[in-house]
Parts: sequence; C-alpha cells; structure tokens
Amino acid sequence: MLIKLKPLKNDFNYINPFFIPENRFIYYEIHKTGLKSDIQLYGLVLSGVLLMMILFMVTNYIINHKQEFLYNALYSLCMFLLIFFKFNFITDKFLFSKIYFSYFDFFLLVTGTIFYIAFTRKFLNTKYDYELLDKIFTYGERFVLLLLGVYTYLHFFTSTFLPQYFLEIIMKILILVIGIVFISLAFKHKKRLFNYIAAGNAMLILFSVISLFCFYLK
Repeated sequence: MLIKLKPLKNDFNYINPFFIPENRFIYYEIHKTGLKSDIQLYGLVLSGVLLMMILFMVTNYIINHKQEFLYNALYSLCMFLLIFFKFNFITDKFLFSKIYFSYFDFFLLVTGTIFYIAFTRKFLNTKYDYELLDKIFTYGERFVLLLLGVYTYLHFFTSTFLPQYFLEIIMKILILVIGIVFISLAFKHKKRLFNYIAAGNAMLILFSVISLFCFYLK
C-alpha cells in the first residue's frame, strides 16, 4: 500500500495510524465523536459565557445605538467562534478543521483584537479625552491589520512555512503585550472605566494564551 501525504501549513502535522478490527469500527466512531474531554467541556462552558456576552452586547446596541457595544459584540463573536471550533466542533476528519487550524483560528484571534481596540477607543472616548492613547491605538490597529495582511499573503500565496510560523508567534505575543498594557493603564489611572477595560483584557490574554499553546493542548 502506498500513501501520498501532503503536509499542511501549520505547526502540528502528524499522523497517528493504528488498526481497528472491522467489527469494532462502529464503536470507535461512537467513542471518538460522542465523548468529550475535560478541555472540550471547559470550552463548552466558556463558549456559553461568550454567547451570553454577545446577546447582551447586541441588545445594548439595539437599545442605545452606541458603536462600542457593536464592536464588543463583534469581538465576543470572534472569541466565541475561536473557542467553540477549537474545542467542541473540529475533528481531524473534517476538511474545515485543516483550514481552521492552519489559518482561520489565527484570523479570528487577530480580527477580534482589532475589534477590541476599536471598542476601547469608543468606550474610553480616547479621541477627545486621551489623544496620545488614541494615536497609539490607531497606529496599533493599522499595524496589526498590516501584519495580518502579510500573514495572509504568506499562507495562501507562498509555499514556505517558517516565515508564517514565526510571524504568527510574534503577533500572538504582541496581542498578549497589548492586553498587559491595557491592564497596566487601568492600574495607573484607577478609574472605573479603565477597570472594565482591564477585566476585558484579562479575557483577551486568556484567549491569546489558548491560541498560543493550542498545539500543546491538542
């Protein structure tokens, strides 16, 4: 038997072959698709929390028509899809899982970060109250968007993997740094609005860590 394998552009290409007796295959399928690990159960709980956040933010946006609620809802949606697909839906036998783990999970993390920065700018009214901070956030949004564009080009239009791999690590670390900076600003200003931002950034750091160490969890 000859098998031709084509490696994917991600950092966990591997095969784990084993033989299953024909009369036991149906039980193997039930076991694989029906049972959930502890990590998957935690992912379900976190997905439920994020879904409630989405509904809450959308409701507030409909009532108040404030853009910050829309940006927060879009951020929560990206994080919901990131967690839900990563731990509760994706299996190796689906083609979408290959697309997801090689590109789409990172796209959701970065896009969610951009929405969160936009939410922070609106929520704190940085354009008028914190002009320097607003400039930093604006250039930060553009820089992260530029890096995402470079990453997309490397993934879909080149055959190399290492530049894409290192760029992904750099961007995930950058997102972690952004979250830490937000929290440090909250401690510095000691205002209620900044405390809300600090709480949200604790979640952002959590999602960044989940994405950064997904390979080890898997």
